[in-house]
Amino acid sequence: MLVVLFSGGTIAFVESMKKFKDNIKEYSPTLLFLVPAVLELVYKKIQSGIRKSGKEELVNKMIKLSNKLLEFNIDIRRLLFKSIINELGGKIRFAFSGAAPIKKELIEAYENFGINIFQGYGMTETSPVISAENYYKKNPGSVGFPIPNVTVKIHQPDENSIGEIIVQGDNVFKGYLHDKEKTNEVIIDGWCHTGDVGYIDEHGFVFITGRQKDMIVLDNGKKIFPEEIEHVLMNLEYIKDVLVYADNSLGDDDLKLTAKIRIDKKEIQSMFKNLEYNQILDKIWNDIKEINTTFPKYKYIKDVLVTEEDFIKTTTLKIKRFKEIEKTQEELANGKTISIKNINIHTEKEEKEKKENINKDTNVNTVNNDNDNDSDNNNDIIINEDNNNIKNIDIETEIKTETETSETTKGEN
Repeated sequence: MLVVLFSGGTIAFVESMKKFKDNIKEYSPTLLFLVPAVLELVYKKIQSGIRKSGKEELVNKMIKLSNKLLEFNIDIRRLLFKSIINELGGKIRFAFSGAAPIKKELIEAYENFGINIFQGYGMTETSPVISAENYYKKNPGSVGFPIPNVTVKIHQPDENSIGEIIVQGDNVFKGYLHDKEKTNEVIIDGWCHTGDVGYIDEHGFVFITGRQKDMIVLDNGKKIFPEEIEHVLMNLEYIKDVLVYADNSLGDDDLKLTAKIRIDKKEIQSMFKNLEYNQILDKIWNDIKEINTTFPKYKYIKDVLVTEEDFIKTTTLKIKRFKEIEKTQEELANGKTISIKNINIHTEKEEKEKKENINKDTNVNTVNNDNDNDSDNNNDIIINEDNNNIKNIDIETEIKTETETSETTKGEN
């Protein structure tokens, strides 16, 4: 912020998340500082606006054209997508994102419209920046390159060179006030242990794969980082929030990787108008099974829970993972969350036809077996589980304010 003020710039703060759209149009910023969750929500609204306008094909063609022209140093993105940029204040050039990893695909999606996204990484204990991207050192999907005079390395890397990210430098704090025990847990041999897990590529860029405390370790030693799967599932436009966790309700020896997703029932029904709600749920399950095929089998989602209830989050819109898992058990009991695998996926029309067919079979059976009084006519249904411009695209955001106060935690990115 000091750099902005020193350069003669103006700093504006969003009044509340509900007023995000109004504030961004009021102040017309050239630079945004925000968290990935907000970027995700805004982009989904952009997608929704394009889809409702019926111009998906046109927009995709324009993206291909502008990206091809970029190869010849001709940049017409901000001209082609002026209506989208206007919805973000009209002057936005780039945004800095922090507090959580951001998907490479999301960064590229914004850049298709001519908006650069830079990722940064840090924690309060490191004053707070550890690494960051800039115009000269940029690698979408990473959290940037370590800043000057800061050393980053991977502690006890596994066979894939993944391990805990630890930091050393003058930016690292001296310790927690009057809490030597907690300080000794974080500062070990002069290195600050972040609690984040990741790797450093051959060019020196830092990548985060998840949090050490969130990592799922299977009996065979294989590790699963829920965030990795969650990022892919969030590509499904109708998913508002997602939480992947290991359900051990049947015992620790039978871990079941489960995805809990939040949807807007009215919105998803408007997206798939020709499908009944149970068919929509079946489509969700099939979409996720398709995503499963992109992962190793030990990372397959085995069950999907659906809810319209808001997830418990911090003030930076990160899901409070363990509290949300606890809440899920209560929601399953009171019906506020349902398992797709337990849903009857047949439509009312199909059910009626099945019953009619069964009744016909029963009548035939009765005629052919008048003397057979032991005939068992079972009527139960067995369900197998198993234009040329893009003006006036509405991307109004529906970002809800999280009223729950954030818990103060160590190592929040």
